[in-house]
Amino acid sequence: PADTLFYFGLGRAFMGFASSFSFVGVMYLCTQWFPREKLAMLSGLTSGLGVLGAILAQSWLPKLKAEYGYNNIWVISIVAGIVVVAFIFKYIPKDKAAPKAQQQMGVWTQCKEHIIFIGKQWRTWNIGLITGALYMPFAVFADFLSFPYFTKICSFSSTQAAILVAILNLSWAIGSPFVGWLSDATQSRKKPIIVSGFLTALSFALLLLCPGASFGATAFIMALIGVCAGGRAVGFI
Repeated sequence: PADTLFYFGLGRAFMGFASSFSFVGVMYLCTQWFPREKLAMLSGLTSGLGVLGAILAQSWLPKLKAEYGYNNIWVISIVAGIVVVAFIFKYIPKDKAAPKAQQQMGVWTQCKEHIIFIGKQWRTWNIGLITGALYMPFAVFADFLSFPYFTKICSFSSTQAAILVAILNLSWAIGSPFVGWLSDATQSRKKPIIVSGFLTALSFALLLLCPGASFGATAFIMALIGVCAGGRAVGFI
């Protein structure tokens, strides 16, 4: 474990940096090797599998820590990561040949031109803000504010708070591919994002305005938030 908060935060930053590359890489592969009309559902499946991985890790890591200790867990994770990288290089097909015009341009030149072009489009910022807002129930509430809110404001136990967070994550894992499939089926990106954003805001307001609700009602609201926020997956497409 890290000895100081700085190194702990630096490690967490690298984890987020690397995971963003993995998601973008998977989505790039989807655009190369799958039909475009399936991209939203594939984005939802990718997000959902990531959340399921986090849920399983939260369940198993404490047991592994008690059995093997922190340092051995890191060694196991590193070895598993190396195995995954080996499988990626062996089984994922090579990239399709790029046009000669792109081959003549440097990678950084292409990247710079594309970033400038995309950054000038107001739609980029519009979609990014909506998608980021749909991620807030997880990045801010579930990971940071959920336990204090449920234990101090709603007067639930720590176990009940953990169950509510798990319900949010699990419902999001289910809702993301569903909303993605709905987007593909209706051949629409705009409507699912708008409806998802509106329903997420409505259900989240219900959660905050009714802190005295029963555990069952709160669990239902958390599941509703997770399903409604599944529109975030469509934003990447």
